[in-house]
Amino acid sequence: MRFNSLGGDVGKLDYGYIPQPHDAVRLIKAGAEKWSSDILPLLDRSRYLHEDGSLLSDPESAAMLTHAYETISTNGLNKIEPGKVSGTGMLANRHSDARVLHFRDAGAWLQYHAEYGKGSVFSAMQGHVSALSRDIALAEEFGPNPAVQASWLYDTAKKTGASDRFGIANSMWKVLSGEANHPVDVKFAEVMQGARNLVSHAKLGFALISSINDFPSYFLTTGFNRIRHSDALMGFLRTFDGETKEYANRAGLVVNSLISDMNRFAEGNLGQGWTGTLANGTMKASLLEGWTNAIRRALSITMMGAYGKLSRGEWAALDAGDRWRMEAKGITETDFKVWKLAQPENWKGSAMLTKDSLRAISEADLQAAGLSNMDRNRALSRLLGAIADESEFASLGQDLETRAITTMGLQKGTLGGELVRSSMLFKGFSIAMISRHFGRVADQWRNGEHASAVAYSAGLITSMTILGAISLQLKDILNGKDPRNMDPTEGQHGGKFWIAAAAQGGGMGIAGDLLYQAMGGQKSQSGVPTSVGVLSMLAGPVVGSVIDLGDVTLGNIGRAAGGHETHAGADAMRWA
Repeated sequence: MRFNSLGGDVGKLDYGYIPQPHDAVRLIKAGAEKWSSDILPLLDRSRYLHEDGSLLSDPESAAMLTHAYETISTNGLNKIEPGKVSGTGMLANRHSDARVLHFRDAGAWLQYHAEYGKGSVFSAMQGHVSALSRDIALAEEFGPNPAVQASWLYDTAKKTGASDRFGIANSMWKVLSGEANHPVDVKFAEVMQGARNLVSHAKLGFALISSINDFPSYFLTTGFNRIRHSDALMGFLRTFDGETKEYANRAGLVVNSLISDMNRFAEGNLGQGWTGTLANGTMKASLLEGWTNAIRRALSITMMGAYGKLSRGEWAALDAGDRWRMEAKGITETDFKVWKLAQPENWKGSAMLTKDSLRAISEADLQAAGLSNMDRNRALSRLLGAIADESEFASLGQDLETRAITTMGLQKGTLGGELVRSSMLFKGFSIAMISRHFGRVADQWRNGEHASAVAYSAGLITSMTILGAISLQLKDILNGKDPRNMDPTEGQHGGKFWIAAAAQGGGMGIAGDLLYQAMGGQKSQSGVPTSVGVLSMLAGPVVGSVIDLGDVTLGNIGRAAGGHETHAGADAMRWA
């Protein structure tokens, strides 16, 4: 309904709607004839009619399915007419196509999905809701044809000379619109995603230890939003309570806990299939997913209480800093008027501004204030959006700018797109640290809050470095190694440790990793020069694992030929 109110044309089926993701590889392997014969008995034949109401015959139904097979197996390439101008058309028309495959019942749908589907039933529904939610947001903010509007803004910025960041802005648009994640070669994209899943499974076992720096980032975020430390601490202590979890889910918070979105370390969702199951299993077994959700849930509930208090005042009477923070999230005076009309929920003594309290505003109250349902929808979206964004400052998550940098706006399933995604795997965390937290420092400085900017950056770097040091020592102990020398006055090893600690905590990001390795802080598998380690880090963990394998084999062969001691077995075991 919300999409159609914006000019969309989504029809309604009388039996409901469940999307049907197809595995193009399985379809191609089966062939058109077998696929058609397999699916035909599963369909509701009463829905395939001539204009006069008579049923399609078996040959006519088979011809219809053959055409559907060509469209699915070629990802729509069969519809391209050489020489004819084509495009995606208006966003408002994107979901208007009539459905071709109507299954006779749930059992038939599940049978087809087991043979030719992709992912799980839940992932199919999740993908559909995610895509439609994105399209609703784009239509609300950019109009019925967002691509044209975005192109106009891009060209205007370029023409007026205000396009100092139009290169990254173009990549951001491709990520935001979903173009970058629409694979050109589905099979190639799946193979590369599988490789990244395996690397994530192998290398993120101790990721929870790396996440202890969520403590300082949580309190830095609450402090930035002028939330008292006592309230922030109480929110953190409550987050592990079952009642708090239930309330957060009911309030629409921490949606990532439902979709296992592990963007904070790995590019995009970890994917589907058995490799995705392994990677997601690692996240769950390491307790990282639960920890991440707990931190974000604590921040989200605390922010709901903070907005509940702020919304009782008047927009013009707000503190300049509070108003600037909300405007930075896209919250307008109109949104604030809607918030003020809502009656906050009372939860454990706190006035909570929630989605339900906004939805409870009557039509009469909206009209009396000169507001509409669209104003309420936007105010609700911006409330949840602002809370979700702040939660990903507390437990760092990749923002749009980070995803644009880590993908360069290149499509999945292309050589360039897959190489970039593989090389940037795990680097998104460091980039997000710069984009989010250090970007926040820059915003404070530009807003004239110089003292706050200095205090924020000093607290960030110091706390992240200290927590990074603790994380490094814990990892070494769990790996059976002796703790590292932490004394910065004892030669280069102590200094290298604190560089590594800053890099581990995220305070120095990729620069810290490079500097640490350039100083000889990380040896390759067989002890060859660190240039191999630097190359491996730059290439990313997928290609880097291949480089490391060459180091294990060729490196040990070279050492043996030179008469040096080798540890091929131990090196191979570590690589595996």
